[in-house]
Amino acid sequence: MNSFQNTDKNDFEAGRLKALREYPELTNDVNDPVLDNIVSLAAKICEVPIAAISILDEQRQVFKASHGLDIRGTERSIAFCNYTILQDKIFEVYDARCDRRFNRNPLVDSTPHIRFYAGVPLVASSGEKLGALCIIDREPKVLSGLQRDLLMTLSNSVMEHVGHNRERNNLEKKMIEMDNFFYLSPDLLCEATMDGYFRRVSHSFILELGYTDTELMAIPFMELVHEEDKKKTEEVMKNLVANDKSVAFFHNRYRCKDGHYIKLSWNAIPYKPTKTIYATARNITEFERLKDELNQKKQHEIAQSREKFTALTNMTKVVSQRLLEPANFIIGFASVVEELHNEMNMTENLSERNEYSARILQDLKRIQKHGEYMSMVLNKMNSEAEWYQIPSVIKGTA
Repeated sequence: MNSFQNTDKNDFEAGRLKALREYPELTNDVNDPVLDNIVSLAAKICEVPIAAISILDEQRQVFKASHGLDIRGTERSIAFCNYTILQDKIFEVYDARCDRRFNRNPLVDSTPHIRFYAGVPLVASSGEKLGALCIIDREPKVLSGLQRDLLMTLSNSVMEHVGHNRERNNLEKKMIEMDNFFYLSPDLLCEATMDGYFRRVSHSFILELGYTDTELMAIPFMELVHEEDKKKTEEVMKNLVANDKSVAFFHNRYRCKDGHYIKLSWNAIPYKPTKTIYATARNITEFERLKDELNQKKQHEIAQSREKFTALTNMTKVVSQRLLEPANFIIGFASVVEELHNEMNMTENLSERNEYSARILQDLKRIQKHGEYMSMVLNKMNSEAEWYQIPSVIKGTA
């Protein structure tokens, strides 16, 4: 038996097997009726009893679809298709018993008793050859030119079908993912017609508004809009449809099934080819309530600060009036002390000097008492006045 030898195995085979892993649909056990029809058609066109789609993995030749064969595969080492994947077009063996490459092959000596073989490589989109569409006869044979052309056409059909299947499966997977995103999103997602009806709504829509999806799609959505918001909503819809303009952060109120309203923030975009509006909404009712509450609190704090500032100003006026009298006394006493001092310097009488000194000392004590009183008032003012709030008061009145 001659085993297959590939001199470029490290490069050729590594790339081929890597590409094959991208086509699990060619190596699984799932039956594909289209591929079954292709191999049956190949057998009829080429007038042979056996046809197969042979996929070559690392160790085995696997028949993804077959006609006239009872086996699902063979060892890779004895596969005729090892030679087919080295070709760019069709590979033919007219009489395997007379071909030294195959005359001792067990597939020739025993079932299925191959004498004639023809195979066309199955080429991946990246260029690697994954296997072959092959036909087998138990007698020597030569294909006509038309049969060769049709066999190559069928080979291309195999890969086109596999490619379309992959695209369809990927599309279905993406659609499932999109449906999951649509229905599971916490935001309110919807598709609507341009004449004012919901076409599809997410589960969050149902949770927020309380209607079933059937109920929501049965009535014009403008009926759910608060009466005070209808005019501006109609204007936005007109601009959206007529001018093909998207909408961002538009607010209006929607009526829930129990009668209360919630405030929604909308983003929407039109798609004229299907006359569809795609929109997302978010319930901002609680956010707006908290914002109003914070604004009211801020206004209350500003009002309180203004009151405190006014009280502080009034207190300062009172204190300044109370300080004016002792301040005048101090100024007056200081003048008296200065006069007494001057008079004392002018007299030479010792008794008069002593009298002036006593009066100066008395006046200084009175000045000290008035200074202590002023200090007490100032300390009291500082302890009662909340001076640290003055910056916020000023800011609040700006």
